[in-house]
Amino acid sequence: MAWERKLMRTVRVQNDQVVGTLAHLIMAIAEQGGNLGEINLIKEDHRSVVREITVYAEDNAQLERITHEMYLAAAQTIADMTPSGELVPSPLDKKVHQAVARAVAEKAVEQGLARAEYEPYLD
Repeated sequence: MAWERKLMRTVRVQNDQVVGTLAHLIMAIAEQGGNLGEINLIKEDHRSVVREITVYAEDNAQLERITHEMYLAAAQTIADMTPSGELVPSPLDKKVHQAVARAVAEKAVEQGLARAEYEPYLD
């Protein structure tokens, strides 16, 4: 199978107990070129949830582009952008997409993984 030739990384992610956060996190992984594998629920309470998520990538360079801290930056931004009384922000809201992209890009620069300096063209 094609996935057998891919590299794999399992990351542990903790986020606030907000409906839709996992979906947005999965979209962020896909946007970075990762493919989802197994998702295991580790711990859950009324405030937070901890999951282990397996991500597959074509090569080590692609896999290294997606770090645990980037997942957290994306998840936190999505949670912060969710309007009061709503379960998730609108997937059509470009401001949400821009904020997630900005947070992940800034985290990549901070970690020294960016191939270029962050240009705030979305600001």
